Amino acid sequence: MKNLQKTTAILCTAAALAGTFGITSTPPAMAAAGETETVMPMFTALTDYYSDLYISGGIAYCSATTKVQSGYIAGVIMELQYKEGGNWITADSRSGTAWGDVSVSQNWYISSSYEYRLVTQHYAYDGSWNVVDSLVTYDY
Repeated sequence: MKNLQKTTAILCTAAALAGTFGITSTPPAMAAAGETETVMPMFTALTDYYSDLYISGGIAYCSATTKVQSGYIAGVIMELQYKEGGNWITADSRSGTAWGDVSVSQNWYISSSYEYRLVTQHYAYDGSWNVVDSLVTYDY
């Protein structure tokens, strides 16, 4: 019984301290906006991004798009990787850059002996090629 009382006292103290220091399960800014389940990164120039890996009949269908605000350069690097011995190895890649939006796509023949993933790096550059925003996505 004493152990239960000690545990209860510790939990109550921890809960009181969490409230005192402003620790909550939902960030205040998100709670005010009504967003309680998704945390989204904030970007300066990157407006949208997309990547997709679809495997069927020994072919990996891969595509990726990066969209940026007007006046910025979009960059995307798409890598098809396979897993061998616990390590991910890049089989091949495609990349592109353009003012505004950029998309790349490629279909690769693959072996059913491996697990595959698509690693996509999305970038937004200013006019001097300085990285303004970046994000990496993984598709399995």
